[in-house]
Amino acid sequence: MLSKPEQSTILTEFILDFSDNSLSRAELSSFKELMDRSEIVRREAIGSKRIRMALGSMPKVSTSDRFDQKMASRFAIELQKEAKEQNAKRIGETKLTAI
Repeated sequence: MLSKPEQSTILTEFILDFSDNSLSRAELSSFKELMDRSEIVRREAIGSKRIRMALGSMPKVSTSDRFDQKMASRFAIELQKEAKEQNAKRIGETKLTAI
């Protein structure tokens, strides 16, 4: 598959640039000639372009302002609750053993 960096080749880069519409005129002309000669390259290039278009048409997803700060605060509150519960258990256990 084209997404694995260890398999990246010049051809892979051309296919990705083609799907991004970032080839120069000369590169695009040469790449179209290659696509005319190779069904596999043409299929991969067209498929890659379709995937990019589909991803581009998806709605943008974002988080609210200060999302990370709010989550960090909630995590801190949960940790405090857990620590308080554990301390209460330990105190209860020591009272039982002291009797």
